[in-house]
Amino acid sequence: MKLRRQDIQVFAVSSIGGALEFYDFIIFVFFAHVFSRHFFNAEVSGFVKLLSTYVIFAIGYFIRPVGGMILAHFGDRYGRKKIFYFSILMMGISTLAIGLLPAYSHIGVAAPLLLLFFRMCQGFALGGELPGAVAFVYEHLDGKFKGLGVGLLYSALLFGILLGSLVSAFVFRVFSNAQMLAFAWRIPFIFGGVLAFIGVYLRRNMQETPIFMELERCRKLEKIPLLTLVLKYKMNLLKGVTNSLLAGTETMVFLIFMPAYLKSVYKYTSGSVFIVNSFCLVVAVLATVVFGYLTCKFKKEKLFYLSTLFTLIISIPVFYCIAHGEFVGYTLGMLIAGVLTGGILTYPLLLVDYFSPGVRISGISCCVNIAFALAGTIPALTTLLNEALGIKHALLLILVAVSMVTLLVGMLPTIKPAD
Repeated sequence: MKLRRQDIQVFAVSSIGGALEFYDFIIFVFFAHVFSRHFFNAEVSGFVKLLSTYVIFAIGYFIRPVGGMILAHFGDRYGRKKIFYFSILMMGISTLAIGLLPAYSHIGVAAPLLLLFFRMCQGFALGGELPGAVAFVYEHLDGKFKGLGVGLLYSALLFGILLGSLVSAFVFRVFSNAQMLAFAWRIPFIFGGVLAFIGVYLRRNMQETPIFMELERCRKLEKIPLLTLVLKYKMNLLKGVTNSLLAGTETMVFLIFMPAYLKSVYKYTSGSVFIVNSFCLVVAVLATVVFGYLTCKFKKEKLFYLSTLFTLIISIPVFYCIAHGEFVGYTLGMLIAGVLTGGILTYPLLLVDYFSPGVRISGISCCVNIAFALAGTIPALTTLLNEALGIKHALLLILVAVSMVTLLVGMLPTIKPAD
């Protein structure tokens, strides 16, 4: 069985659009220190401003379940491609708007309020992107390529994060602090907004998935997908949320928040940690494709839970090296973590089997967005624990706790969904 031309088109459209959306959503955290100085009253303490910035970052995650469930409802009722198109359009508009926002010194309290509003718009859009993308790819491809397709999709999402990290590293290296505050911080957001509109163009002629068209033809569409989920799939929802929470935590800890964390808590230099972070992301991008392919040959549950176990084991020496300034050991550990991330990011292939096609997007959306809303609190929670209680290793404790809970919940039985 060979890949068809339409399969390649599905890969390309889904992956490129997803990468652009994740780039737009993630670059916010890379510029947290700039936002804290640019969008808040200069008389407020630095800690309060930074914490407020991370709270706004977290609210983008909190709004994801709202956007996810609303868009997922329409995706299960009226078609996958509609929400797939709308989500990237909304993301492009809100990211471009952030890049053009005036500072606190120009418009006062309206600055952080507008920043919050457009961050919420980003979260709303991303809430529909990931569930829609997973269902769109999974339902378009033949069985032999489903794992590879989802692996390629997630590698593209990680590439979006990598692109954000590289652009951020470039901007921080090229421009001075004064230039950064004056104008340079806007460049990644304007760039991201323009890229998102390119994604809108690429998605304009997408075809609906065969599975949804069959549901529509047979009149098997659920009137209220969320109600069906709550009544029939409680155990699967629990397992789906914990699996997704581990993926969100792993991504946040090793791939997104680590540069800012090392800079603020352990006083590492920005240049070195961004370089390591970028290499870790490259490894994760490649590993995600490899593990996606391996799910076609081995049991995906075993791959996921073995990756979870090894993540739990490797995280302790990684943070030991961080705490003791052992940069070589930290770098090696981060690269191993990048490989393990590829195994953990096979979790969508577990989610699609947890729910029947009629509630698939709603089920995936519920699990992913609740979990990532919780994961989005990690920067604010870690900053609070470090500054208020002096707990430097809070990030490690969070990762260990989530890994252990995921392994325990994974032992529970799964409800077999109806066809």
